[in-house]
Amino acid sequence: MLDQILSVEKPNVLNFATAFALAAIPSRYALERGQWADSVALALKPGDFPWARFPQAEAILVFSRGLGAARSGNLAQARDDQTRLAALRVYGDVLMVQTLLWSDEVREAAFPSLDEPVKISSQELELSKQLVESLVSEFEPAQFVDEYQQELRTLITAKLEQGDAIDTAATFGEQPEEEAGGEVIDLMEALRQSIASKRGGSDAAKSSSSGSSKSGSGAKSTSKSAEGGAKSSGDAAKKKAPAKKAPAKKAAS
Repeated sequence: MLDQILSVEKPNVLNFATAFALAAIPSRYALERGQWADSVALALKPGDFPWARFPQAEAILVFSRGLGAARSGNLAQARDDQTRLAALRVYGDVLMVQTLLWSDEVREAAFPSLDEPVKISSQELELSKQLVESLVSEFEPAQFVDEYQQELRTLITAKLEQGDAIDTAATFGEQPEEEAGGEVIDLMEALRQSIASKRGGSDAAKSSSSGSSKSGSGAKSTSKSAEGGAKSSGDAAKKKAPAKKAPAKKAAS
């Protein structure tokens, strides 16, 4: 049966049943036998089949390929296939697309810290208020964009142009992450530095103006001291000058 499916080049009937058979049979064959390398190598065949009309069938193959990649340690390929999977759910009168998650990404919010009272010192509260006030500005909606919509449109365009050969990392210009030790940041010190940098401009201007006025007064004091020193030197010179001696009297004859 598998050989017959793989040998099909041009199906006579283009419907969901044909698409399901072409995608599901090779996928189940590889998964049920634990042939993870074969699962990673799965591809939509034949290539000229209108797979875009049957995304449910394509999802079967994408899921099998991603599972095989995860089991064989190819996490990059597993993540790429995971991002392509989604579930259609009925919500009111519309169909909602819900992205799928791995089991380790779904976690119950049972953290003891959520039930503990939060302790905030007055110093931390004051620094927080100052930080928020320094960031207050006029709201300009044009500065904000929906990055998800932009990336989704980019991915759709790339998919239409490249087909199954699409490379998600190359499409978004992603670079391989380098493992490096994390830097421990002191949040309180970071707050102080941020507030200090905001106030730096105004404080520098005040210091400059006050420094100029002090320099002027210092110059006056220096000139006065120089004058006083000159007068004192003159007085001292007068005091130190020797007194003239009176002429000696002639002896009587």
